[in-house]
Amino acid sequence: MSWKTAAAACAAAGAALLAPEAAWACATCFGAPGAPATKGLNWAILTLVASVAVVYLGIGRVIWTIHKRSRRLPELRLIRGGKH
Repeated sequence: MSWKTAAAACAAAGAALLAPEAAWACATCFGAPGAPATKGLNWAILTLVASVAVVYLGIGRVIWTIHKRSRRLPELRLIRGGKH
């Protein structure tokens, strides 16, 4: 990490310590709980989290499938008459 990056990180942390209310607030916390904009932001966050979860599950499924197939590889070689 360069000194410029470290200085920027320290400045951001210092700003968060000087204004903790702004550091803890998210976009959905600024509005009224029943406001349409707040509800829309909540659904947007849920949609983004769900889409990321679907991608992670797909990657996990591919890894699991490769793992299962690699465990079956020695028996497939014996069936086809290959060396093991």
